Amino acid sequence: RNRGIKVNIFNRKIRKMTHFLYMPFSGLGKHDKQRTPEYWDYRVEIFKKYTLPSLVNQSNKNFTLWMSFRPHDKEANFVKSLKNIVNGSGLSHVFTFNGVAMWDDRGLENNDTLLERTKLNIESLKPFIKDEWIYITGIGSDDMLARDAVKEIQEQAPKTKKALYYLSGWIFDARTEQLAEWNRDTPCSKYTIIYPKEVILDAKKWWDYEYECLKSHEYITTCYVAEQLSERMYCCVVHGANISTDWLHVFRGMEVFQQEEKNKILSNFGIKLC
Repeated sequence: RNRGIKVNIFNRKIRKMTHFLYMPFSGLGKHDKQRTPEYWDYRVEIFKKYTLPSLVNQSNKNFTLWMSFRPHDKEANFVKSLKNIVNGSGLSHVFTFNGVAMWDDRGLENNDTLLERTKLNIESLKPFIKDEWIYITGIGSDDMLARDAVKEIQEQAPKTKKALYYLSGWIFDARTEQLAEWNRDTPCSKYTIIYPKEVILDAKKWWDYEYECLKSHEYITTCYVAEQLSERMYCCVVHGANISTDWLHVFRGMEVFQQEEKNKILSNFGIKLC
């Protein structure tokens, strides 16, 4: 395994890419239909307070934030709030309303219509796809990326069936402002898949390239030629309404108690504690 060593840096003047940060805001998991308006308002606040600042803080902003929602969310109040927030960020972005654009291992029934939804998503993404290589990086609406995360991802040379992944990161409890190491032994959900343009513009090719094999992020190294990126480049935010991540998880490692060190780490994610 490549333990955080930067590899295959290429000259972007020769070969350009389109980079999406993909965020499935709603529609993920079997309990998604049971969420209340209050739940979605709370998730918007988490995104606004933590995730969005980390994206605005990126040293390389040459990416498009792609947020997906359920079809009936188009006129929802929480989506209207998100649009106002993201419009004010200055980031390139696109909202789609075709459900999740990934294999849902927590709501398997959602995968029955994935191919048809992929066709709809392609039409929404076409105006943004201008280059020969497409990078898609997954990020949750309660995740944060370190300042040079996008920069490092885009420094990796493209290749068919290539992926990039992280192992260790950080975990931050928004309720208590505790910070600790997050020491995974399998790839996390913040992985990047690199696609040739002709794949991303054809729903069946996209299916064969990704969904046919990748049923969960843990298998990214099985389905692709995968390279590990630098450690501690992401942070999971726990807040009491997470789908799976929890402060008491077995992956939680050494806690950071010194306030100065904690502030320094979080500042790399665009966060400043009061």
